[in-house]
Amino acid sequence: MAIDINTLPISGAVLVAGGVWIGVSYIVLAPELVERKAVQIGWQTQCQASVRTDLMGAQALPPMSTPLDGVGCNDLMGAVVPSDHRPFFDMFGLGMVCDAVDQAQARKRQIERMREDRMRRSLEEAGSKCACAVTHLSASKRWDFALAAGTARLVEPASVANFETSLTQSLRSPACAVFANAEG
Repeated sequence: MAIDINTLPISGAVLVAGGVWIGVSYIVLAPELVERKAVQIGWQTQCQASVRTDLMGAQALPPMSTPLDGVGCNDLMGAVVPSDHRPFFDMFGLGMVCDAVDQAQARKRQIERMREDRMRRSLEEAGSKCACAVTHLSASKRWDFALAAGTARLVEPASVANFETSLTQSLRSPACAVFANAEG
């Protein structure tokens, strides 16, 4: 059975205007409210500093170091084995051992460079992670912000009232986890 608009205590124009206002609040005003509140509290600066601090503190592995860093096998063996005895030791595989040690040290230096590059890229992505938090909050709590914007903030849901906490939860969400990640 269809609802007859003429029998309602409110005119149809008021219902249509209310529907338009709900649409405008949801589509336009809610994302704008999130953006403005984020700018108002200085979210980008505060968040980037926090993400950078977290990244610097989260370096899970200390730099790899050994007592023989920078010393090649040939340098070490040159001090222990006289050069005229080297061919004798090479017959028993010393040359291959030296090559393996040198390759291992080269690989270690390469891994260290890769870790430094990954950390540099993660630090550069801190702004993207913070922007992701604002976008995620705008998308996930849009009805809350639409309600706050549509009622001129007379009704303020918890996610709007505790805006900074909501942003922090969005920052830690899986949607934003791919940005500024020190693990890779």
